[in-house]
Amino acid sequence: MCFEIPSSFCGIKIHQSWSALYLFELIFRTYAPRRVIELGTGWGGASLFMHFLAKAYDSKFITYDKTAAYLETGRGGALFQKFGVDFREADIFEPKTIDEIRKLVEAPDRVFVYCDNGNKVNEFNIYARFLKPNDIIGVHDWMEEIVAGDIRVDIECLTPIFMEECNKYHTKQAFWIKVEPGSS
Repeated sequence: MCFEIPSSFCGIKIHQSWSALYLFELIFRTYAPRRVIELGTGWGGASLFMHFLAKAYDSKFITYDKTAAYLETGRGGALFQKFGVDFREADIFEPKTIDEIRKLVEAPDRVFVYCDNGNKVNEFNIYARFLKPNDIIGVHDWMEEIVAGDIRVDIECLTPIFMEECNKYHTKQAFWIKVEPGSS
């Protein structure tokens, strides 16, 4: 099955399946986010993939992680530098970083926030509060590290998208789009 195949991109390990990468492109093709904010860089393979998607779709990509250690042990760091990936070494739970990311999310144009750091429950609940209508939020390790009962934001304003594809392709992901209150 496709989700059991070890995955890498440009020689960098990724923790998502190949079918999960397909879902990232589907987000870009369908919703054309102007900014993508990834919370959790890890080895950097999925980050590099999303960076290239952002370039192809005239979007801006930023990835945050509290350490560059994984990037420095593999090819990630060199490829990030070569291709100009906007990597920000910062703790996404520190007030200064929360404020920085809040400003990026609240700025005009559609944003896609992807939660894949070490505490998806807190990531989702902190950053989903800043979404504007038509912004998108997604999580990795859905039903493993975060479940519906963990969501503490106004769920009525978040409409699931691509859940059929996520389940069909076993991506361990979930995505939502924010809608105007009362319109879902």
